[in-house]
Amino acid sequence: MSGSVLAKRLVLFGVSASVFAIILELYFRRIASLIVSPAFFHPTFALGDVVTLTGIVAVFIGTVVWACRAPLVYLPSVAVSVGVGAFLLGKHAKLSRHPIFILMIFAAGLICFLLLLFAGVRLVISNTGWKRPPSALEEVPAPISFTVRLSPADLYRAILSISAPGLWWVSLLIVLPSLIILYAEPEGRHNLIQNFAPLFVLAAVLLVMLLTLPIWTSRLLFRSQKSVQEGNRYTFSAERIEIQSASASMRTAWSNIYRVKETGSFFLVYISKYVYWLIPKKAISDSGKIVALRQMFGACVQGKLALRD
Repeated sequence: MSGSVLAKRLVLFGVSASVFAIILELYFRRIASLIVSPAFFHPTFALGDVVTLTGIVAVFIGTVVWACRAPLVYLPSVAVSVGVGAFLLGKHAKLSRHPIFILMIFAAGLICFLLLLFAGVRLVISNTGWKRPPSALEEVPAPISFTVRLSPADLYRAILSISAPGLWWVSLLIVLPSLIILYAEPEGRHNLIQNFAPLFVLAAVLLVMLLTLPIWTSRLLFRSQKSVQEGNRYTFSAERIEIQSASASMRTAWSNIYRVKETGSFFLVYISKYVYWLIPKKAISDSGKIVALRQMFGACVQGKLALRD
């Protein structure tokens, strides 16, 4: 299992466990008090505490693993989001008086600090130009060839992955106020809803735009670029990169590659700050070629790299 997959599963498990513990504390206690004796509460609360602590540890470990591998641009935004969320919940939520929720808020603050620390360290390393020494396999990689035929759906998913930070921030505009309203005192919820209503409307409009505009953009790109419809034959070797289509061909040196970014479904090979070649992983015949291509990027690219395991 790769580090990125392990990190995602740990964070998902930890968040799910913490939410389950919150539900156990908020609602199960009230229901159980009506039908069972108070002595039954002790194992229930012990279970809630164990689940919460397990969730916090899982989130903490998953976040550290993710921070070592994730694209650098994501770290500050996630750190600020976690910190702001912990601050708002601690300030407005009545649950913050409970010891286990104090621990959760403290853990969120620690995660925020660690993410900023990782971002700073990785930024210093990237600016000093340090790179991991290539292994023997990476020194002279064998040529890799494959044909890419893009569809509008491929273009849409690629554009959506690039706009993912924007989706993250817009989602926070909805999630954080909702949590504040949920955990606020009942008598103050109506005023909070009125205060946050314009923010909810703005966030909904932005979310719809971020999800729908890529549809039209991807269709326009597919119709306007003939090379995308024809398909391209890519050949990556240690000396150069070659691209051939039915109507044109080109060669370029590795020194012309601005940066390479890998997502779950694509490699984005940037030849400038905003222009990139889109390579779907499904176009590569087997997983061995994907690993070899990733190693070639690590050995040959002189610009920025954001690769997965």
